[in-house]
Amino acid sequence: MIYRIVIVIPLLLFYIEGIEFPHCIWQRAQCRKIKCADVDETILNTQLEQFWSKPPPKTINTTNDCYILEIVRSKLPKLEKINTDSRYECEEIRLSSLEITFVNEDVFANFKKLNRLYLDGNSLSSVRFGKGLDNLEKLFLQDNQLEDTPPSDVPNMPNLKTLNLDKNKLSSIDGLICNLTSLENLSVKYNRLTALGSCLKFNRNLKNLALSDNGINSITKDAFDNLTSLQIIDLDHNNISIIEKGAFDKLISLETLTLQYNRLVNLEDGTFDGLTRLQHLFLAHNLIKSFEPGIFRNLANVLDISLRNNSISSLKTDTFRGLESVMVLELDLMFIKVIEPRAFAGLRRLRILSLYGCSITEIRPNAFDDLTSTVVLYLDANQFQLVPDMFMGLNKLSDIKLMLNTFEVLPTNGFNGLSELRELELQNLGIKRMALGAFTGLNELRYLNLSNNLLENIKDDCLSGMPNLQILDLSNNRIKLILGNAFYELHGVYQIELGGNSLPRIIGHTFDGLRNVTKLNLSSQNITEIVRNAFDGLERIQTLSLNKNKIGTLSNGSFAGLTNLANLDLSDNEIKTLPEGVFWDASIVSLNLSNSGLEVIEPNAFGGLNMLKSIDIGKNHVSGLKNGTFNGLSSLSSLDLRNMGIETIETGAFNGLDSLKRLFLKDNPLSQLKAGSFVGLTNLTVLILPDGLTSIEPRTFEGLSKVAVTITVVNANLTTLEEDTFSGLTKVLFIIFRNTTIGTIKANGFRGSNKLAGVTFSNCAINKMESKAFSDMGNVAFIANENFRKCSNKQVILRNGHYTFCQMGVNKIEVGAFQDIHLHTERDLRGLPELELNLNGNYLTTIYTDNFIGMEHIEELSISDNQLTTINENAFSTLTALKRLNLSNNWISNLNNAFTKLDKLHQLDLDNNNISFLPPDLFEPLKELHRLKLRNNYLTELAVGNFPNIPLKILDLGNNNISDIENGVFDQIRTLDTLNMSYNSLEDFNIRILSPLQKLKMFHIASNNLREFDSLLLVDTLPKLRSIDINDNMIPCDELPHILTVFKTHSLEYVRTESGVLGNFDGVKCVPNESPQMLNAANYKNMLRNINEKLGVITDYFKKARSTSEKPFEARSEVIQSKIDGLYKTLQTAAGRNDSVSAFQIILILVCVVICIVQLISVYKKCRNTQHS
Repeated sequence: MIYRIVIVIPLLLFYIEGIEFPHCIWQRAQCRKIKCADVDETILNTQLEQFWSKPPPKTINTTNDCYILEIVRSKLPKLEKINTDSRYECEEIRLSSLEITFVNEDVFANFKKLNRLYLDGNSLSSVRFGKGLDNLEKLFLQDNQLEDTPPSDVPNMPNLKTLNLDKNKLSSIDGLICNLTSLENLSVKYNRLTALGSCLKFNRNLKNLALSDNGINSITKDAFDNLTSLQIIDLDHNNISIIEKGAFDKLISLETLTLQYNRLVNLEDGTFDGLTRLQHLFLAHNLIKSFEPGIFRNLANVLDISLRNNSISSLKTDTFRGLESVMVLELDLMFIKVIEPRAFAGLRRLRILSLYGCSITEIRPNAFDDLTSTVVLYLDANQFQLVPDMFMGLNKLSDIKLMLNTFEVLPTNGFNGLSELRELELQNLGIKRMALGAFTGLNELRYLNLSNNLLENIKDDCLSGMPNLQILDLSNNRIKLILGNAFYELHGVYQIELGGNSLPRIIGHTFDGLRNVTKLNLSSQNITEIVRNAFDGLERIQTLSLNKNKIGTLSNGSFAGLTNLANLDLSDNEIKTLPEGVFWDASIVSLNLSNSGLEVIEPNAFGGLNMLKSIDIGKNHVSGLKNGTFNGLSSLSSLDLRNMGIETIETGAFNGLDSLKRLFLKDNPLSQLKAGSFVGLTNLTVLILPDGLTSIEPRTFEGLSKVAVTITVVNANLTTLEEDTFSGLTKVLFIIFRNTTIGTIKANGFRGSNKLAGVTFSNCAINKMESKAFSDMGNVAFIANENFRKCSNKQVILRNGHYTFCQMGVNKIEVGAFQDIHLHTERDLRGLPELELNLNGNYLTTIYTDNFIGMEHIEELSISDNQLTTINENAFSTLTALKRLNLSNNWISNLNNAFTKLDKLHQLDLDNNNISFLPPDLFEPLKELHRLKLRNNYLTELAVGNFPNIPLKILDLGNNNISDIENGVFDQIRTLDTLNMSYNSLEDFNIRILSPLQKLKMFHIASNNLREFDSLLLVDTLPKLRSIDINDNMIPCDELPHILTVFKTHSLEYVRTESGVLGNFDGVKCVPNESPQMLNAANYKNMLRNINEKLGVITDYFKKARSTSEKPFEARSEVIQSKIDGLYKTLQTAAGRNDSVSAFQIILILVCVVICIVQLISVYKKCRNTQHS
């Protein structure tokens, strides 16, 4: 019982979790909380009444005497009453989102200590509060439907400090606030107010007033009278167009005033008088046309002011006089055409000035006077032109934004005065010309971006005036000419970007003055030649990019003197010949010559590059690599020759590359790899071969003793894999073939790869494997094939111990092909998965004697779906560990002595072959064979000796032509569990032949020509039989019911087919009678008489029991006896009337008789036990 409760309780909790039911509970919080859920008013008060009678649980803190009441997930349309308990006086009540439409004025009268009341998110259209809320400090009524309320409905709440009325329908607040003289925080946002009303003046303690998102249209002179404590006013998003003079005079404590998104047009002089403590003023998004000088007087404490998106057309002198403390001034999105001199006078503390998108056309001299503290200036998206000295006064500016302007000319002294500027971004400004001295005064400038303009030349000294410049970006202009002294004063520059211009050539002294440049980008130009000494003056250059030009020739000494040059990019040019000595006296570490049009590499072309580590020569047209091509590259570690057009590699081509570690030859038309191709690459670790190889000569890889991990052969068509093809690759672990055809793997083809651990084939074909084809592969743990899933039901593709050649077009495997694969010794096998050789789906025709020498330890061999016709004697004799052998789907007809020495074989599959005769003792060597499959062959008879004394459990002989079975054929396979002889030609079947098979549980003999079947003899002969299939024989349908009845009474399951087939009884196919006949009942009369005699004996026992006991079972036995008599008479009457009954009647009656007999025997046993006791 306890066990059941343990199981049921979690189930109940699982289902109850999502169910809502009324309840009130205690919750732990800073104050003790009573939380009620899913209640209405009646249930609420009932729950509370019960709730107050119980003390808080011990887990609830009782040292603090404050309480909170919260109701959630409920509907309380009318709140008339809340039951209370004097012991638990709540300080906070939360009634949010309960669909309340009415609150009784006295509902909170008993909550004497109520401090916070939440009625937000309901549907109240009016409220009326009675007495008793003297201690209330916070009242939340937002998100209701409140309309105007008379003052009499809201009595004086002497301690109320916070009132939230947001998102209602109020057009006036007078009725709600007239009596609330202690109010400090009032929020009436998102309502329908059009005026401030007359009651605000009574709220002398008000500090925060939020009235945004209403329809207020004016602020009267006396609107804020008496509000001397007010600190924040939010009037955003109204319709205010008039502020009467003096409206803010009494707001002596105001710190923040927001009037954004209104309709203000004019601000009268003195509007902000009295706001001596104001710090934040927001007037953005109005219609103000001008700010007259003096409008901001007396605002000495304002720190940030936003005036953006008004209708100002000019900034006059002294406009901002009075804002001595302002630090942020936003003037964006105005229509300012002109900034007058001293427009920002008095703003000595201003740090950020924003004039974005103001359509400014003119900034007059001295406009920025007094901005001595400004560090950021936004002038983006305007229409002015730079003029000399226009930024004077901005001595501390460190960041200026000028994007989305158009400056055709940078004038002399255009940036004078910006002595602290660190970065200057002038990209995309349409600049065509830079005047001499344009950057004078930019003493601290570090980064200058002039990219994406229209500059055509760089003249002498036009970039002077920037002594500390470090990065110069002139990319993507139209520069055709750089004069000799253009960079003369840029001694501190370390990076210059000149890519994407139109320079036709580089002449001497172009880069004079750039003695500290380490990175120079000259990509994407029209440069056609590099003259000697072109880069004079670039003593410290480390990275030089000349890619994407039209360079046709490189002169001897083009890079002479560049002793620090480490990275040189000459890719995507038109160089045809790489001459000798072109890189002489250069310390290049990385060289890129890819897609540079190379056709000829002269001897010693790389002379002098003894520091070079990496070179990319891919995507060129060099057809042959000659001896000595790479002389001088003694430090080279990576050589990329991909897609270079290489057709031949001479012996010694890589001489001198003693340090090379990575060589890439992919995508070349190199079809043959000759012996000695890689001589000299003694330290190579990565080798990427070309696609499409047709020949790899023996010892091609000799000397590559450090190449590790993998060698990949792709898209190759190798006529032969010669002896010692991979010799020399002593550290390679894996060889991978992809999309490759191999005609013949010769003996010792993989010899010399001493550490080879695996070979992988992907979409490959092998025609022939010669003897010793896989010799010297003692460490190989697998040979994998990505077609594995197509020819095996196993889920694993790569696993140690699997050798897979399925669907690879193999025609012949010579004896000894796998010789010397010795990894898997008896000791090695412990703990490893079973070993397998898979040859499915090939074109093998013959398995030769001792064909699999070397594979002694494999446990599974599968050669299905080939074209095997011959299995020679002793073909598998070396496979002494073999457990499973699959030879299905072939053309095998002769199997003489094929399975000798396979004494550990468990499974043998010979399905779908041409076997018509089983030689005597064929299976004699198979001492542990458990499963034998011979389906779909041409056997016609089974003879004694076909199945010797082996522990066979499953024998499948289906779909042959067997018509004759000799007596004694099964005598020696007494362990058989399953026998299938369906789809043969048996006409007569002697069931006694099966008598030795006393362990047989499943017997299928469907689809033969049997005309009769002795079911009683079968069940007597095979007592353990549990399943039988006799479908689709020649058994007449009128005899089948008797057979099936015997099966049923002996608990023998029979296989059923579709019941809709013509000639079918209870799902078993049979031969229909020519004319319907009723079953003869004579036999059943005799059977019933025998049953009656046995019942008579039982009845006698009952009579004896009745006479000697207290007759406790008499009534039950008489009922059973009555039922049996009735069934007997029914059968007798039917049989006597027409000497026949229906089969269905007979089956039903017999079943009922059996049930009754069982019950009688049970009653009899109980009677006998009672009598004995």
